[in-house]
Amino acid sequence: ANILRQLKIPLLVIEDNLNHAQGLVEQLTALLGEEKVNFFPVEETLAAQAAVASPEYQAERIKTLAGIRQDTITVTTISGATMPLLPPEMWQENILQLKIGDDLTGLDLTSKLVELGYVREQLVAKPGDFAIRGSIIDVFPLNDQNPVRIDLFDTQIDSLRKFSVTDQRSIENIESIKFYPATEYPLNETLQRAALSQLNLLYQSAVKKITEKKLVQQLQSTFNDLQLALKNYQFPKAAAGYRRKLLNTT
Repeated sequence: ANILRQLKIPLLVIEDNLNHAQGLVEQLTALLGEEKVNFFPVEETLAAQAAVASPEYQAERIKTLAGIRQDTITVTTISGATMPLLPPEMWQENILQLKIGDDLTGLDLTSKLVELGYVREQLVAKPGDFAIRGSIIDVFPLNDQNPVRIDLFDTQIDSLRKFSVTDQRSIENIESIKFYPATEYPLNETLQRAALSQLNLLYQSAVKKITEKKLVQQLQSTFNDLQLALKNYQFPKAAAGYRRKLLNTT
């Protein structure tokens, strides 16, 4: 704690694997408190990131991206330290803040939530879901244990309240809410266009090197899946190995 106060900058600690990182997080949390310690867990291979990406890990990463301050320690692994990310200011710009009385004229909330990585469902059941029924919009933020119900009067926010997923009953009324992106890569139209362009270039380059018809068909199928995901403002897990090229991140 004294080191943090003296340096007045965020600290990054890189462990050799996730188990050691998790153990260090627990030790530091016991010493400094939860508000001073961030965990940025990333699966240790690209294959694991593409196939079995953990929603719990993703929620931790997003919590960390939103919570890095001058007096915090972030613990990760080599895979986490080398994971391509958007510039911090770009990620912060995609935090959606709403309060009672806000007029949503000019804001397409459905499109904005999709850009932020939220998925529309009939009912919200897990973090990252949202649902719309008439003038009521339910959103389950990644940064909260309960979903939030936005009740509109025409285009104005009339009420905000947290509610239970189990029985749909209200838990508490709130005055305002911050919705963090439900993905490390919130795609606005500019990023989406750039990623689609890069994907097409990668595909054209790869297909020229393949002569076997079956492999070309497999590549075409993969390309179509990735293209569809990007058009829906989703960064596909299957493209984990191409994040840097698709998003031109550092």
